[in-house]
Amino acid sequence: MVQYRESKRTPGSYHAMEVNTANRLKLLIMLYEGATRFTKRAEDALNEGDLAVKGESISRAMAIIDELNNTLDYKPAPDLARSLSRLYGYIHDCLVEANRNNDAQPLANALRIIEVLRSAWVELSKKSVGDLAVKGDASKTAQVKQQNAENYFRISV
Repeated sequence: MVQYRESKRTPGSYHAMEVNTANRLKLLIMLYEGATRFTKRAEDALNEGDLAVKGESISRAMAIIDELNNTLDYKPAPDLARSLSRLYGYIHDCLVEANRNNDAQPLANALRIIEVLRSAWVELSKKSVGDLAVKGDASKTAQVKQQNAENYFRISV
C-alpha cells in the first residue's frame, strides 16, 4: 500500500488514496468513469482538430476497456462474462475505428455503451445486502453479509 506523508501530498495524492482504499465495485465504477472521461476528451479533441490529444485519449480509453476485459471472471457467471467481453470488444473496435478514420460517430457509439454499463454498476452499488442475497437461502444471505462486512463485493469483472 502506498504511504503518504502529510507534508508531501500533492493534488493527485487524494485520487491515489481513494483508489487504494476503494472496494472492488467502487474501483470498477471509477474505471468506467475514466473510460467515459477519455472518450469524451477524444471526441472534443477530434472536433477541435487536435489529433495528438485525440490519439492519446483514445489510447487511454482503450487501455481501460482492455483492462476491464482482461479481468473478467468467467467462473461465477460465464454468460455475463461472455456478454461483457463482446461489449468490450465492440467498444474497443469503435475506438480503433474512430482513431483510424478521425470519425466522432464511433466514439459516440462507444460512449453510449460505456455509460449504460457504468449506470448499471452504479445502480448495483446502491442495492442493499438483502437485495443482493437470494431470498430464502440463509447461507447465501450470510455469505453476502460477510462480504459486505469486509467491504468487498465478489463481482465477475
